[in-house]
Amino acid sequence: MTEIIRDPVGPRAPRQPWAAAVSPTMSPRVTLAAKVLAPFVVVAALLSGLTWYVLSVVAGNGAQGSLDSQLYHDAKLADGAFLQLENTLLQSLRLMSATNGVTEALDGGDQRSLRNVILPVQANNHLDLVDVVDARGRMLLALRGDEVASRAAQLTDERLGQTPLAQKVLAGQTDAQGDKWSDLVKTSWGYGVYAATPIRSADRVVGAILAGTPLDRALLRMTQAAAVDVAAYEGSGALIGTWKMPTGADPDASLPPDLARRALGAAADPLRRTVMRDRNAYREMLLPLTLRGQPVAVMDVAQRAMVLDVGASRTRLQLAVLIGVIDLLGLGAGIWLSWRIARNAALPAT
Repeated sequence: MTEIIRDPVGPRAPRQPWAAAVSPTMSPRVTLAAKVLAPFVVVAALLSGLTWYVLSVVAGNGAQGSLDSQLYHDAKLADGAFLQLENTLLQSLRLMSATNGVTEALDGGDQRSLRNVILPVQANNHLDLVDVVDARGRMLLALRGDEVASRAAQLTDERLGQTPLAQKVLAGQTDAQGDKWSDLVKTSWGYGVYAATPIRSADRVVGAILAGTPLDRALLRMTQAAAVDVAAYEGSGALIGTWKMPTGADPDASLPPDLARRALGAAADPLRRTVMRDRNAYREMLLPLTLRGQPVAVMDVAQRAMVLDVGASRTRLQLAVLIGVIDLLGLGAGIWLSWRIARNAALPAT
């Protein structure tokens, strides 16, 4: 005989963790699993947004810092090319002033003899401009190199001997560096980079020799040495010369005067800025251009910020993939955990 024992409470409802695990105070549509999962979704979204923002800023700053370091290196290359140009001019002047017959020809105003003794040095050193003036600053001889021969007449200023550089040399001024001077000279045809030396007969200055190159030719050397766009500005901020790469853009017509003044004194810590030209971003570095150790203009070294944009975009894409994978793993863990909690804490059906 079989005895049937009945449960006094009555039959129990089957466990239904997803559909029946509902809190009496909640809408039937909101399950316990959804309540458990919701915080995971909110926290994951907040952390993803915060992480994306922070890492994007870090990536952008890192790429910009890398570009600034490269620009500083390029600026030093450009400045080194300019310094080398100055040294070439000074060395050429030493050879000319020491050549036999120069003093006598200059003292006697013999242009033919001057040409015969100076031309070999000018040709061997590939000098663009060589001008000889007498003690009163009057032009006696003007030699032009092959690279500028097509504009020889244009690159001649009869009043070159009256410029501050020529007058300083003719006055016999000297300092700890000697009696040879260099400067950025404004002439009738534009700006030129010049070095000058006096020619003496006994204790008397009988004239001076000036060797130089047009500023645009100097900037060309700097661009070739550093492979960047190079421009020069006066201390007032006016543009006085530029040379750009084939893919470069024209520089600003002027700099704000206060920015130009600060750049003239920023040798140790060059100024940096980002500008838009031809719908492209360019990163610039502003620092003084020096001759004989003194600032004579503002040098603007610029490079298209494509390196910055590409590097930052690539890094952001990598970060997006990484953050996406982390989010998916987090959400997956949240779904699994919420399912476990809902199943274990399912309520009886009402």
